[in-house]
Amino acid sequence: MSEKFPEKHPHIDGQDQKKDSANNMTEKDAQPHSPNAEKNAAQEAGGITQELPRATVNRREEIRRAKASVKDAKQEVKRAKAGVKEAKTSGKRSKKRRRKQFPWVAIVLLICFAVSVLGGVKAYRDFLVPVDSDSEEVVEVEIPNGAVVSDMGDLLKARGIIRSSQAFDLYVRVKGTAGNLQAGVHRLSPSMTLSQVVVKLQEGAQEAGLTKIAVQEGLTVDQIGDVIADSTSFSKEDFLNLMTDRDFLGTLVQDYPFLETSYNAEGVRYVLEGYLFPATYDFNEEEGLEGLVRQMLDKMQTVVDKYQSQIDSSSYSLQDIMSIASLVEKEGGTGEDRKLIAGVFYNRLAQNMPIQSDISVLYALNTHKEVVTYEDLEVDSPYNLYKNAGLPPGPMNNPGEEAIQAALEPEASNYLYFYANIKTGEVFYTDSYEQHQAWQKEYEETGDIKDEGSAAATTDDSANAAQ
Repeated sequence: MSEKFPEKHPHIDGQDQKKDSANNMTEKDAQPHSPNAEKNAAQEAGGITQELPRATVNRREEIRRAKASVKDAKQEVKRAKAGVKEAKTSGKRSKKRRRKQFPWVAIVLLICFAVSVLGGVKAYRDFLVPVDSDSEEVVEVEIPNGAVVSDMGDLLKARGIIRSSQAFDLYVRVKGTAGNLQAGVHRLSPSMTLSQVVVKLQEGAQEAGLTKIAVQEGLTVDQIGDVIADSTSFSKEDFLNLMTDRDFLGTLVQDYPFLETSYNAEGVRYVLEGYLFPATYDFNEEEGLEGLVRQMLDKMQTVVDKYQSQIDSSSYSLQDIMSIASLVEKEGGTGEDRKLIAGVFYNRLAQNMPIQSDISVLYALNTHKEVVTYEDLEVDSPYNLYKNAGLPPGPMNNPGEEAIQAALEPEASNYLYFYANIKTGEVFYTDSYEQHQAWQKEYEETGDIKDEGSAAATTDDSANAAQ
């Protein structure tokens, strides 16, 4: 007899299904056995027995493989740890090597840097810095004919004019001036830069044994003595002694007759003051200072000859004209002002007014200063034109040709006063003493003069006071 089981509900879970199966099997087992049934049961039991070992083997194989994988993973971790350890050890060794190598690398780099910097500093000094910027020494260097640039550099280096002959050679070649360098004697100084030396070497050289003496307009005999002392082996005292040597001066009067008035004048400080014409002279020391003085007088003779007709037609002597010219040289800055100032001086002389020039006071004091004090105006000297009317015993410096020409060709005017604005160089002229005083007050209070319309116009009817 068999019993039917109800169908399984679709929402019953798997566990309930297993229970039902188990129940079904129990119930079957409880049923009476038939031969066929026993046979079927035996076969089913055998099938179950065969499948159980296969599942167990599979499970064990999976476990074995999992363990092997874990073991492999542990080996990988172990190897990874060993690699990290080796890397750390290697890093330490590398750092040690770098620490050992660093000082030597640093030293080498520092040496290279120092060499570079020092090389740059040396090049800067060789090309731009004088050997001695404070030196006042003048060295005569003779460049031989046919000398090449390298020879010139060696010579200049040996004479202490340049720092490096190689720098000189390179500079000249880069500038392309090698073909312009002149043979001959050049007056150079350790205070010159390399470029200044090259410029001087391109200028006309003087002959061997000659020295250039530059006498500027307006220098006094004393100041010319300073120039000679600075440029030659002679001292200022040597020159001034010659300026007061009556025997030498007497010889000069015979050769240069225009000196006669000065030679015979009373109170003259230096007979040759005013007649040592300003120019640049080639001086041969073997000829002595007498030769240099004669060169100056030869030049003055040329100027005198040029204006001789005007000198002869003037009511003033050459000594007086040269005295006016020496004042004009210092008082006026332009040709126009010099002629106007000369006219003022002649107008004052015509009215018996003292010239009252500060230049005369400074010469009387034998000094140079920016401000002349009231005490200075009292100096007892025939050259003091504040205290003495008329003209001084002689010139008070050695004027140039433009000043001499102004003294011979003054601008006609009625001006009796002038005041110079030192700040601007402008000169104001008037015939009014009150106006002159107003300008003086304004300048002393403000340091400037702004009253530009106060200068009187030149009159056409005034006579030339120099004639």
